[in-house]
Amino acid sequence: MPLEVASITAEHIETFMADQLERLRPASARAGYAILRQFFACAASPGEREIETSPMAHMKPPKIPDNLVPVLSEEELRALLRTVDHDTDYFGRRDAALIRLFIDTGARLSEVSGLLMAGVSLEAQTVTFLGKGGSERINPIGTKTVRALDRYLRIRAGHRDSFHEQLWLGRSGPMSPYGVAEAVKRRAYDPAGYHRSGRRSSNRHPPRSPRGRRVIWAVVLDPQLGTGARVLALLMTAVVWWRTSRLEATEAQR
Repeated sequence: MPLEVASITAEHIETFMADQLERLRPASARAGYAILRQFFACAASPGEREIETSPMAHMKPPKIPDNLVPVLSEEELRALLRTVDHDTDYFGRRDAALIRLFIDTGARLSEVSGLLMAGVSLEAQTVTFLGKGGSERINPIGTKTVRALDRYLRIRAGHRDSFHEQLWLGRSGPMSPYGVAEAVKRRAYDPAGYHRSGRRSSNRHPPRSPRGRRVIWAVVLDPQLGTGARVLALLMTAVVWWRTSRLEATEAQR
């Protein structure tokens, strides 16, 4: 590869891009292509005149293959809905409305979490999402989703933060996109940490009850343990408490 800008040709760049495509993901290679194209366009601009024309003037960017996003099967969706079908408390009604709205509309997480009270019309059976750039999109919803939203709105009226314009409320007021995602994730896993579809969860919760913490301390204070084992047990306890505090902070937004 020549070191002088004026000596670099389209063939040199094509060879370089082929090497990039072999070593990097297509999206990363395409980002590098865009940077090079901008560089040579600048070098050929009237203010610079390092080169007469850009060697990339007639080149096309590398293609990025379409990656299919994995989706839940019908049985997995039914299993997810069964977790909220008979849960009649506030969080059950809210999560049922959330899950059905995701299934019915296919909307983005940011759109669902940012839904406002004014954007829900049970009579017209529509919801109005605020998309990118402030654009609005009206989505029709089915009868079951309308029923789930109606049940949630009725129980939401008794929430201490019901005056907020945001539709989704947690323990500490309006929910963030992260809080909405965590609410749905919690419904996808049973208490033992297994996915409803049978897959194992890699994000198991640490012992959170006082009894669980007493068991850990009993291990730490066991006179039969050596110094190294006690240090290891103390480190494990510190990790458990750290994870517990993070989970409690997350659930405060639930």
